[in-house]
Amino acid sequence: MTTVEPQTQQTIQPSTENITPIEEIINTSSTHVLSNSESDISSRDHNESTTTVQTPIITSIEKSTFMEEDQTNANPDKGKLPDQQTNTQQDLPNSIKIVTLNDLFEKQPRISNKAYKGFILRDSFQPDLSNNDIVILLKTAFINDSNAFRFDDNVLSTYRYFTIFFRTCDSLDQYIKNSPQSLKNIKIYELTNMSINTLIEQKFKNLDSAVIKVMDIPYNYDTKMLLKHLANKTKSAILDHKEIKKPPKRIPGRNRQGKPNFVNPSYKQLIVRFQKQSGYDYFMQENYWNMEIENFIIRILPGNPEDPEYKKRTSHFYKLTGLPLNTTARDIEPIIKHLHGRTCTFTQTSKYSTMKNAYVYVDPKNYPDIVTNAVATTFNNSTIYIYPHTLLPKTCNIPIKNIYTYNIRKQNALNDIFNYLLNDNKKNKFFIDMGLELKKMKMKAFELLYIKKWLEKLSLNLE
Repeated sequence: MTTVEPQTQQTIQPSTENITPIEEIINTSSTHVLSNSESDISSRDHNESTTTVQTPIITSIEKSTFMEEDQTNANPDKGKLPDQQTNTQQDLPNSIKIVTLNDLFEKQPRISNKAYKGFILRDSFQPDLSNNDIVILLKTAFINDSNAFRFDDNVLSTYRYFTIFFRTCDSLDQYIKNSPQSLKNIKIYELTNMSINTLIEQKFKNLDSAVIKVMDIPYNYDTKMLLKHLANKTKSAILDHKEIKKPPKRIPGRNRQGKPNFVNPSYKQLIVRFQKQSGYDYFMQENYWNMEIENFIIRILPGNPEDPEYKKRTSHFYKLTGLPLNTTARDIEPIIKHLHGRTCTFTQTSKYSTMKNAYVYVDPKNYPDIVTNAVATTFNNSTIYIYPHTLLPKTCNIPIKNIYTYNIRKQNALNDIFNYLLNDNKKNKFFIDMGLELKKMKMKAFELLYIKKWLEKLSLNLE
């Protein structure tokens, strides 16, 4: 606890005598403004004849006596514009003589900024090396040659290659003829549009000759098992494959949790690359358009859509409508033989479908040149209609004989909603407006039934 020494107090008596010099100094000092806590003590007691006054603190200092402070001179030109400043520099520096050299850089030949580019294919390196590992490998190979100054990783049309920049054309030509010792088995090419495009076309051509596209695979079928079937059938190992699946399709309605309903596609696709050309030739040269696996049939196409064989297997077909939902390829085998079909595929159905369609693909040479009519035949008490692809009408998943029944059911459901919305007991503007809007909309019967059930629940809540 600190102690405070009592300040010297003076008792001032009212007097008419002259002010002494010491009192004159006190009166001329700066006035100290009293704070709330420093209230005048004499105002509390008017009966006291003397007043205790604290000696004021002199705040004005004529000269600074603190040695720690730097003595600064006030700048009268501070804050003024240059043309308004009056202070001029007294001591000017001595002038320095400057000599101009005009021909300094003309004596030295200019260095060209042009770079000469070479490139190496990604396939020239081991597959387990990363792109960064290959760049480091190239830098190490040219570490003793200062003319190789830049190494880039490039991709063109999914084709990867590595670019090397040289300062001189002679260096590029040297390494095109003979690669560095650590890259003696790797070929370096000059980077031009013609050379890179030629190599890419050659690579894709080689890939096309060993790649097939497998269609109509059941969506949930095990891909590994399918690859075993293909390898066993062709007697060729499979180097690579890629599975292609379309995203699930949203259907009307919601589930019990209130979330939208989605349904998976019926089929998926598979891109397969064989190690040997014989695997590709087995399906193309032997003219196999399909392959039966377990209880389904897959379609076989070339990997390149521009291949003439691809167009041959997809250009001509017939469409079959009115098939029962459980129809398989074996069930319609008589129709396939009659049409000289090579393979077939079925369309996707939903839980509201009452029938399904199929496509039978044929060789162009077995397709008639002039087609003028469709064909109908009976199958399991159902009428199947066969349309050539040049005479395709719009069809739906409802047999012709059931169209009338379907329309009646739809109209009855629509009438029930109108009667429910517009009867005397439910004359509500909300329901009337909804009924008029529904009348303008073209909706399916099951959608109208869902709306009716929803309205019934809503009506109970409003009541």
